[in-house]
Amino acid sequence: MSAACADSRWHGATNSVPPCRDNSKRHQSNDQTGRKNKVYVDWKRWSWALVALLSVPSTPALAGSWIIPGATTGTPAGAVPPPGLYFANTVYYGTGAGPAGTTIASGGESPFFLWVPGWNFLGASYAATIGFPCIEVGIQTPGHTADTYLKGPFNPYINPLTLSWNLGRGLFLAVGEGFYVPVGTAVVNSPSGGLRSGASFETELNISYLANGWILSANNMVGITTPDVAGYKTANYFNSDWTFAHTFGNWKFGAIGYGSGDLESVPLAPGLPHRTTPALQVGVGGLMGYNFGSVELILRATHQLITKGTFADSGKDDTRVWATAIIPIWKGTLETPSRQLIAKY
Repeated sequence: MSAACADSRWHGATNSVPPCRDNSKRHQSNDQTGRKNKVYVDWKRWSWALVALLSVPSTPALAGSWIIPGATTGTPAGAVPPPGLYFANTVYYGTGAGPAGTTIASGGESPFFLWVPGWNFLGASYAATIGFPCIEVGIQTPGHTADTYLKGPFNPYINPLTLSWNLGRGLFLAVGEGFYVPVGTAVVNSPSGGLRSGASFETELNISYLANGWILSANNMVGITTPDVAGYKTANYFNSDWTFAHTFGNWKFGAIGYGSGDLESVPLAPGLPHRTTPALQVGVGGLMGYNFGSVELILRATHQLITKGTFADSGKDDTRVWATAIIPIWKGTLETPSRQLIAKY
């Protein structure tokens, strides 16, 4: 992506900068002597995109999506930030009504790292992500007769491939492939009783619009799961997060929403009948963010309006709050000759 083109759109310049058509020249500048100069990028103008690439809270405590519905809201996941190494940490907590009079509460913390080396492939910018989510889930039963509680690290998340295309006119399209390494704690409802869980492979397709201060995005993913050591398998799932936001100087405000659910019906446990109603969840909320200079802070809140299926990621009327801090560890420069070489070969 062109830092010059995309950055002006990001912060709501009154006049949109024309899209960059020639990828081989899009990071090139010349002084009056004709010498090529390095182009330095401003990470702060792209930190908003990092939440989608870095915030991947996960809690397959029940069925449904392995990524918490709404986790990537507020962010243009179709775009990739400038070259550099970034760190982000998200904490979240939510509670709602579960089946048969139970109460479901879940929270967690997700520290993640994002690497953007400045490489081009097929005309797209490349990025990679790794994260180490920790989860906390509690299911309170009437009279506390069969309460369930789980706390600890979950499967590490690795996304070795994200490609983002600048389509021009403020549009960005990204595809990615990530997976949860099956080394963590088992899902709450699994008969494996705390043994190693299965894996999940997530394919992402995200489209974002960034122009004149507007941030519109639809972040979509499909997850394919594998059984745990006891043979229990959570359903394959879909997750879609939506954003409609605007920047005002260092401030950002907007509306967010999500939809998530199962793509198949699976047994409650090995040998038992399949669930009659796959999980489906739809929620809405709002966000606000502020750029302090070296740190970006983003706060979000969501409320679940639709909950179907006996087992879902969260309870009926789930209300959830999120806080994300983004810090650049290393900010790169863009060298035109090397980028041209990568693009060529």
